Amino acid sequence: MNSLSIVIPIYNEEQILEKEIRSMIKSLYEIMPEIYYEIVLVENGSKDNTKRIAQNLKNEFSQVKVVLFPFPSYGGAVKEGFLKAQEEYIALLNIDFWDINFVKIALDFFVEENYAIVLGSKTINKSDDKRSFIRRNITKILNFILRIIFGFKGTDTHGMKVISKSKIIPIIQKCITDRELFDTELILRSQYTGFKIKEIPVICEEKRPSTLGAGNFFGFLRLIKRTIKDLAKLFFVLRIKKHEKN
Repeated sequence: MNSLSIVIPIYNEEQILEKEIRSMIKSLYEIMPEIYYEIVLVENGSKDNTKRIAQNLKNEFSQVKVVLFPFPSYGGAVKEGFLKAQEEYIALLNIDFWDINFVKIALDFFVEENYAIVLGSKTINKSDDKRSFIRRNITKILNFILRIIFGFKGTDTHGMKVISKSKIIPIIQKCITDRELFDTELILRSQYTGFKIKEIPVICEEKRPSTLGAGNFFGFLRLIKRTIKDLAKLFFVLRIKKHEKN
């Protein structure tokens, strides 16, 4: 692979955006010096200085592009970033969770086999999940629900991914969720389509304090409520309606 798009949704990231993008560009130069790449920052409704910082980075680095999505929506931002990405292989990263070594290894798998997605799993053997106790167990509970209700065959749905744009764009355009479960829906739909998905272990370490701590009890309850609502929507669309069609 000699070219790559990196899509990063950003929302209220003024504290870490500039530092992380500079570090990412440095890592790309050191680890993948031969590759042509673009970094597509998809700003979606930030209330702080994220948009201004992103524009400044664009002005400084020719590799950086900025896409403006009009309101806060993780799923909407990812869709827009994928559509605006120029290259066939796209790395979907978070500004607080990225690893260029993972990207390099993932691209090698696309050379070997006809994968649609290579995913960095936080729960597969040899991975190292250093997140908070609450976040680790939310992931375990979600994966258990996905296996029981949706027949999920993998070990993780969130986190870093490298995807084949030509395969995944038709999938992503069907996705109905736009919040925390967007990644989950993307992986489930890809699995149901029969696409090959490769999981590889990653080290996951938080770069900032989690918002799901004991001091944010009501925020945690809102997250649970949103997740249950979106899981119900997915169950209806992916399982009930699919069964009715059959």
